[in-house]
Amino acid sequence: MKRLTKLLIISILPLCLMSATNSYGSDDKFKVGDVNRAELEMKQHETFPDAKAVILREEGNSFVEVNSRGSIKVVHERHVRIKFFKKEGFEHAEFNIPLYQGRKSNDEDLVRVKAYTFNIKDGDIDKTRFRKRNVVTDEKSERWSVEKFTMPKVREGSVIDVYYKKTSPYIYNFEDWQFQHEIPTVLTRYKALIPKWYTYNINVKGYENVEAMPVKNTMEWLYFNGQRMQEKFKEYRYEATNVPAMKEEPYMTTKENFITEVTFELQSVHYPGDNFEFYSRSWKDVSKELLNSSDFGRQITRNHLRKEAKKIAGVTSDKLQQALMARNFIAGAMNFNGTNRLMPKNGNIKRSYKDKKGNSADINMNLIALLNKMDIDVKPAVLSTRQHGYIFPAHATVEDLNYVLAAVTVGNRRILLDATEPTLSPEMLPKKCLNGRAVILDEEKPQLVDVLRNENYTANNNIMVTLDSDSIIGECRVKYSGLMAHERRKAFKRSGKEAFSDDIIESSDGMMISEMNFENVDSLHKSMIMDMKFREKVNHQGADMLYIDAMYGDYIDENPFKLKNRKFPVDFACPRKYQYRIIVSLPEGYNAHSLPEPAVVTLPGESATFEYLAKPVRNNIIIQTTLDIEQVTYTQQDYPLIKKLFQKMVDKYEEKIVLKKEE
Repeated sequence: MKRLTKLLIISILPLCLMSATNSYGSDDKFKVGDVNRAELEMKQHETFPDAKAVILREEGNSFVEVNSRGSIKVVHERHVRIKFFKKEGFEHAEFNIPLYQGRKSNDEDLVRVKAYTFNIKDGDIDKTRFRKRNVVTDEKSERWSVEKFTMPKVREGSVIDVYYKKTSPYIYNFEDWQFQHEIPTVLTRYKALIPKWYTYNINVKGYENVEAMPVKNTMEWLYFNGQRMQEKFKEYRYEATNVPAMKEEPYMTTKENFITEVTFELQSVHYPGDNFEFYSRSWKDVSKELLNSSDFGRQITRNHLRKEAKKIAGVTSDKLQQALMARNFIAGAMNFNGTNRLMPKNGNIKRSYKDKKGNSADINMNLIALLNKMDIDVKPAVLSTRQHGYIFPAHATVEDLNYVLAAVTVGNRRILLDATEPTLSPEMLPKKCLNGRAVILDEEKPQLVDVLRNENYTANNNIMVTLDSDSIIGECRVKYSGLMAHERRKAFKRSGKEAFSDDIIESSDGMMISEMNFENVDSLHKSMIMDMKFREKVNHQGADMLYIDAMYGDYIDENPFKLKNRKFPVDFACPRKYQYRIIVSLPEGYNAHSLPEPAVVTLPGESATFEYLAKPVRNNIIIQTTLDIEQVTYTQQDYPLIKKLFQKMVDKYEEKIVLKKEE
């Protein structure tokens, strides 16, 4: 749901619509409570036979209506009918409806709920009604609440039929409509009836087919400035059928980026006899709004860190080193509460600094305030995190943003700093921020900049393996760098050495680990190192043959890409590299009888490469293998190539080395 920070409240306008239809207008009637026996007796859906639940039908309407006081509200209705096949789908009997709580009682409101659960009981249709009085209000923040309810008596075979109606005094709030959900949808329809005074940028996005009906012009009676008149409306209709469930896939940003939906963004308002008022915005507009906001711009110029600034500046005159020291100071002085936000929790970063904790804005805005007091060239850089969605250069809006960084310029060099993750190297950003572009705020010349700089995800493995007649004995040293080092350090700090080691042992798949040691856990500018010793049994095949693994250590043993076709991109967040050098010392009297064939798979433009080589060298077998992913994002057209590369790697790692006893 999109929100303008400067709210346009239509209840103050001197106009009044006579009426607006709230029926979809389809030939077949879709009535609440009109569930038939065939729907209840359905054991599985023919199009989605494996589904845990299916939306049989869903319809939505957004339109305008007048209340008894003559004020106008935007109305949104939703009617959905869901069939449950398995208990794993029962979560879809829960409804959460967000409502915005405005100033001066200009609130959104859930005005009606009409809902039933249907079951077969003793051969008859049993109908249980849900009462609106059982809706629970969850106050999420000062401005947001969520109306929650769960349908009663849901079990395998149930059908629920739910209708609700909400109203909003905000003209821009013609609801975005999702045609796709976490369960399949057989039929979904949406209609928006919009007066000609309001112009919206309407966008259908996603990867499933949606039929947009021809826009229909209608005439409606209304009052404007006390006079009765007819005015033009535009009626928009959309329909989609047999929409598959939206499922989380490996290496993707939030599914909200790819879900099939229609969105409405207010562009302009033009009342009779009045001038056009435009609501399209630029990043310059966004910069001015944020930098002049008491919750944002005024916070980063606070003076509460003067002493800290003076102390850090006294250590070195190098401005870049000062900035990195400031980042490390804030990262150590404040605890991140795990919540990513554009604005500080209580609108006061001085208070959050005193409390030594806060959301991402509390922490990074304190960093910006500190850098300001050190006379370092710093500006806020705002973005949307990977789980929040993309920002689009041509679509400037505060509502798409949920994070702020410190953009520091020293000479010709610019770095982006984040202080929420104390176990991350200060010149790197956390993975959550690697989501395309950020906007460096400036009232005159804001800049869109790429977020990804020198971030990487790297593991370098050196393994020594010795064989005797019964066992494989090994020593392994792994160097973790970049974001992979950050992940390991963070897990180590959170759970402690013993629990961290236990987690590795539990995931070792039968391998007996005897010793584990760690280096550079606190040295963020160095690779984190893990040393361990392990033992496993030898697989004998007859008296003179040994079969041993062609791969050792922590490696990818399953292809993460399962789908035959993927409709959205693969996003690795940053370049990745996994290197292994394994030396296998042969037992006395044995030679290498069979080794895996060498393998090289290279994607176009050398964007990704997999290499594997096993060769005998005197009494050893040396295995060298690398997975090197240079390109961050692969399109859905590239998906078969990246899937094939991973499958080749997994297959190669499953092969065996055969040793034969000398005669």
